[in-house]
Amino acid sequence: MTALSCVEADVRRCCGSKRFAKEMVSASPFTDLDHALGSARDIWFNKVDVVGWLEAFAAHPAIGTTSPSVSQWCKEEQSAAMATANDSALQELVEWNTRYREKFGFVFLICASGRGTPEILAELKKRYLNRPIIELELAAQEEMKIIELRLARLFNSDSGSNIPVTTRLPVSSPTKPEDRLGIIGAHIMAIPKVPSSKTTEISGDSHRTRPPITTHVLDVARGSPASGMEVHLEMWKGTQQHPSFMNRESTDWMLIGSSTTNTDGRSGPLMGIVDHITPGFYRISFDTGKYAPSGFFPYVSLVFQGELDMVLLLGNRYFSRKTMNAYPIGRKVLAFELVMASSSQNASNDGTTDQVLVEECGFTRILTLNRPRQLNALSAPMIMKLLELFIAYEKDSDVKLLIVKGNGRAFSAGGDVAAVVRSVTQGHWTLGAEFFWNEYTLNYIIATYSKPQVSILNGIVMGGGAGISIHGRFRVVTEKTNLAYLEDLLTKVETSDPFVICASIDQFSQMVPLKASSAYNRLDIIDKCFSKETVEDIISALEKESASMADEWIVVAIQGCRAILVDKDRNPKWEPSGLDLVDSKVLDQYFAEVDDANWEDLKLPSRRSLAAKFVSKM
Repeated sequence: MTALSCVEADVRRCCGSKRFAKEMVSASPFTDLDHALGSARDIWFNKVDVVGWLEAFAAHPAIGTTSPSVSQWCKEEQSAAMATANDSALQELVEWNTRYREKFGFVFLICASGRGTPEILAELKKRYLNRPIIELELAAQEEMKIIELRLARLFNSDSGSNIPVTTRLPVSSPTKPEDRLGIIGAHIMAIPKVPSSKTTEISGDSHRTRPPITTHVLDVARGSPASGMEVHLEMWKGTQQHPSFMNRESTDWMLIGSSTTNTDGRSGPLMGIVDHITPGFYRISFDTGKYAPSGFFPYVSLVFQGELDMVLLLGNRYFSRKTMNAYPIGRKVLAFELVMASSSQNASNDGTTDQVLVEECGFTRILTLNRPRQLNALSAPMIMKLLELFIAYEKDSDVKLLIVKGNGRAFSAGGDVAAVVRSVTQGHWTLGAEFFWNEYTLNYIIATYSKPQVSILNGIVMGGGAGISIHGRFRVVTEKTNLAYLEDLLTKVETSDPFVICASIDQFSQMVPLKASSAYNRLDIIDKCFSKETVEDIISALEKESASMADEWIVVAIQGCRAILVDKDRNPKWEPSGLDLVDSKVLDQYFAEVDDANWEDLKLPSRRSLAAKFVSKM
């Protein structure tokens, strides 16, 4: 049989990684196709690093792209998907491709040959829920499937004959966490090549090639190593037997070494190269605040004992206030992942492990809002998590019923207004817009949900908390339910006499006894003042009426939120300071279209049998 040879340009058609192409050319010629595929797998998983993976991913267009620049091979591989797609399906595919790229930093990758659009879309939504490090490995496995198909096509075409693929090496699907991360761990633990002109400093008789404590930082959001991050290594020298989170005295820690990560995300030497380290507690710290000023965590510190290869995975849009997961990669290698939702809005740090707890009970899923110290106020990560769970469970045939409840004395006190106000006052209007975009989308999903969903409204229910519950099919109240709306003050009767209430209902047209301070007694003044044509005239009329009164005016709007919820000083600072300083052009901006490249109108997802679902809830 004729040996199979290849050139770099042809291999680049099969895989966009330059490293992969060069290694394949070096490994050729191959005895047969099976030999070529086996070599390709070995090169892809053992010699191409994470940067090479991302380079290969970037060479693929998003599935459903119809640009003329898409290669013929890509078009043919996606032909089944394009043939089974209508306009609405393609639109949904484009939207989910965008969400996926924003979360993981690279294009959604799947071996599309023979797959229809519904199947691809379902897989995309399923994998969207994965953690970044898990999804990176799955994408690498899908890339390997594509490489196998293209190499078979390449060598069949070059040989002029149909070479049978007698043995297709299976793409492994490990199940244990340590196995799932084995491939990525091998890349992380790889020792960088040192130029021959440099010598490695080794303390004593050590046979090591690097220090026993090292670190590697990967920016999953950008899809590249995190370079330029300051790293510090310290050892515990306090009087206590071990460090405590309650004791934060810097004098109890002795600095061993500092460094900055290079272009590969690796830190320089933090300590000498020795065979054994002094037993004790060590702390490695990352200056994430300088690397990502918009992130929540300004400084990340990890305390451990013994030798360790530390891997820090920076989540999408950087560090939100959520838990940090640890994964074993090797015998002494640990990867820490700062986990977050795809939203950039920060949640409140209430000390809980997860802001939404999930409990499986047969065909039922129980979702518990878990921010009891904040009365389960809806943060951006909570809303995104609920949105992901509702979408996933609607398509999961094993789920027949959803129950939503709150932890503590509240179901939910509504949206985290304080966090939104902080974002707006800092100039990040997009964070507030994204927050409400996702919240209203969640309300819409709940209102049109195809499966039974029960909200147990125990305790306080306010604002957005009502939004994620009353739109559902079933609402259960308890003796502790306290449904609070600011609007209820409009119809509140200031009396404790039940006879007055009954009389008001029975004889609605008659005057209801009211307190002297009731605003109803001043209805004629209200009508006279607020019937003016302009705001200036209204203010002027109110000033004339209030000249003889000592009424206390109530401060509202954003400054009121700041004074009550954020600074809690009850001293709003208006900008501008007077109504006469307000420019009419500024007012016109609030009624004009948003002139911002990043602004998008709210687009609710397409739902089936929309009218029928609304009728079923009436």
